Amino acid sequence: MVFVIQRAELYTNSILLILIIISGFYLRCESVLNTEVIKPLRADAGQYFVYAYNLRHKHTYSHQVGKPADLESPVAPDAVRPPGYPLFLSFFVDGLPNKRMINRILFLQVIISTLTILFTFLLFKRCLSPL
Repeated sequence: MVFVIQRAELYTNSILLILIIISGFYLRCESVLNTEVIKPLRADAGQYFVYAYNLRHKHTYSHQVGKPADLESPVAPDAVRPPGYPLFLSFFVDGLPNKRMINRILFLQVIISTLTILFTFLLFKRCLSPL
């Protein structure tokens, strides 16, 4: 009898976790799709893009714009921003920014942030009691 109750709790918890993950994914998608952005790459977002562009195409970590079409135009390396996010972006930067590229980046960010719900659950499941 105890085994049956534990199994039912496991199914209930799994269903609740799946519903929470689906809800989190939905909220993140709604946030990305319904946020009105006047100019997508301004301020620090523009700097991160330029870092990623220079990393990918000029093999230099720099926020200097240089001549985007000229891959040989030199840019001086710097360390104004931390390298994590520009490194992530560099996998998607295949040229000058366009809507398709930005949407791919945003969708992957939605996926990654949704996975944090699952990872957080798994982490705290080890640390806390089931209640």
